[in-house]
Amino acid sequence: MLKVNAIATLFVLGASLAVAQENLIVNGCFADGTSDHWRLFPGYSEIVKLDEAVGECEYALHIRSDREAADKVRVFYNHKIMREPGCIYELSFRYRSPERPPLVRVRFEQTAFLRPFPASSDWREYTMEMISSPGRTNGVFEFYNRAGAAAEAWITDIRLRIVGDADLRPGTEWAQKLKTQMDAQGWCLTETEEHYIFARGLLSEYYRKSDKLFTFDEWLRACYMGRETQRLRYHFDRLPMGCYLYSNTVAAEAKRRGEPYEDTLDDIFRQMREKNVNTVLIGNIGSTDRLVLDVAAKHDIKVINQSSHLYFRPRSTPEETRNQFPPLLARLRERLDAGMDDHPALLAWSFKEEAYLHHVSWLSDLYRKIHRTGVKKPIYMLNNKLGVAQYPFAPAPDIYAVDLYAFKWIAANAALRSPDKGLRWAFGHLNRFYQASLPAGNPLIFVGLGMGSSSEYDGDRVNARETFGWQRNPETGKWRGCYYYYPPKHCMRTQMWVGIAAGAKGFLAWYYSQPAAPDAEQSFTPGLGCDRNGNEPPQFQEFADTAADLQSLAPYILNMNRRIVNRAHTGDEQVLVTTHHMEGGEETILAVVNLHTGTSPNGIRFDNETGQLTKYEPASARDIAITLDQPGPVFDLKSRRALTTDNHTFNVHLGPGDGTLLLLDTETAATRLWSRLGIVE
Repeated sequence: MLKVNAIATLFVLGASLAVAQENLIVNGCFADGTSDHWRLFPGYSEIVKLDEAVGECEYALHIRSDREAADKVRVFYNHKIMREPGCIYELSFRYRSPERPPLVRVRFEQTAFLRPFPASSDWREYTMEMISSPGRTNGVFEFYNRAGAAAEAWITDIRLRIVGDADLRPGTEWAQKLKTQMDAQGWCLTETEEHYIFARGLLSEYYRKSDKLFTFDEWLRACYMGRETQRLRYHFDRLPMGCYLYSNTVAAEAKRRGEPYEDTLDDIFRQMREKNVNTVLIGNIGSTDRLVLDVAAKHDIKVINQSSHLYFRPRSTPEETRNQFPPLLARLRERLDAGMDDHPALLAWSFKEEAYLHHVSWLSDLYRKIHRTGVKKPIYMLNNKLGVAQYPFAPAPDIYAVDLYAFKWIAANAALRSPDKGLRWAFGHLNRFYQASLPAGNPLIFVGLGMGSSSEYDGDRVNARETFGWQRNPETGKWRGCYYYYPPKHCMRTQMWVGIAAGAKGFLAWYYSQPAAPDAEQSFTPGLGCDRNGNEPPQFQEFADTAADLQSLAPYILNMNRRIVNRAHTGDEQVLVTTHHMEGGEETILAVVNLHTGTSPNGIRFDNETGQLTKYEPASARDIAITLDQPGPVFDLKSRRALTTDNHTFNVHLGPGDGTLLLLDTETAATRLWSRLGIVE
């Protein structure tokens, strides 16, 4: 038995062995004497003798990519060293492939993939990290040659070692036990393709069939949609409404004006506050982050601090990545010692956006270390990858955000996504991200689009785009046009309301720029800012008006929990109706959104100079018929008036893109709710 400092090493024995040797077992052990066993699964590939020794190995796993032969090698690792509450493992191996490295799937409870690596005919080493589930007693490693590759690959010198403990909930299948338990408690079961949904009285709860990362008790706590078990871990004291802002944009404008950075920032924040912006995520700030907070406090604006000095950037190897932690934590410690964590303008810290699945074990470790510094303000994380949002971070970020841009060019289809289609697409994705936020009790912020953005593509890829307003540069042969188009009339309002209907607790627009770039290459006024002539895009005023409406409804929105089982419906696909339950009471609230913002009778086009849609006809207000699951009174919390109901059905009048909140009760019940929430009648 070999002992190698807590490293289990696979030695493949036997020259040109056939895959029929399914009982081939390779033994090794850890330094503490715990044994481990590797076994090659039959029927996939072969073991070959190498022309040269690699490390201590003379033999290698051979993967062929031709379709008639095997294209993967599956290795089984039966380990007996799993420790609660789970382990972070590091897997390394050597490979040789003339084209590109193989793909690895690690089947504990999750899947991990290799990142791209430079092609080489030399032997190269690759290292990756994964988190195992203590609910399993073995793992399966599958090495695949990339689909369509003509070359062969050789894998050898496989090593596995423990990096450290990970806070991960035990995992197994609990569906039958869950159903038995819920039946005993008198819950009514509805089964869908993806969920088990239970309902009892005003409460409902769900269980995702595909998720396996929770014990039964964790499932009971995480899946409840009711008032007692789904309280948020963190509550905002105001409804965040605002946008992104980048410090380099401010610095460039200050240079153009010939004035100090602070003066330009003060002018931008003043404009923002006049348009009801109360929250700003500001990026690319370094040593100026204290100055930004001071100026923001002057205008009663809360800041999510995304300092470049504190930003986590994964490197090519786990070791290089983890080497970032000490200096990052030291710079954070300096800010804490200076009292920044107590600054009245600081809403949250942001250390990472747009994480990938292979980043999450590092982020979990980083967040643990950040918490040990004594940080009191919440941690904000933006992401648009559902797998990352569903990952059981321990500790979890305090605020989840998801960026979904509904108004964009769909390159593969050579078409523009229409506003109504884009809004329905955004709502569907927001639903999934909201459900992913529930187990951790995170408030969700929706980051939507507030701008237009031009792009340039090769002519042979986009020749169909001429119809949509793109312009071709005859000298370069490239096409330039709108990748993201400005939300057309009523659509800024709609995407803000879509977020509320989906369960979000705030909205940020991407992004604010002041003002437009002076060169002709930049043909759009970015973000929500004004151009140099003082002209503001219409989206900014629409944002301001909607933000004012939503702030008047903030006490309800901040205390509503979305329910899976809906209490009302409408047959109109251009209307959203979602059901919410108020924390601390028995009230049920409907969020209703009119998605019909306008039409383009002759097809969607845009103006390449402004980024705005043309030939777009805004819609008018309309009556919407809604049917309840059972008869009862309805009170409109936005207009503060009772609606007339006919048995199960009633009408609500909404403008294009507008929304409202409806209490399924009487005005007397609304008065009691106002009293509990501190709302002045």
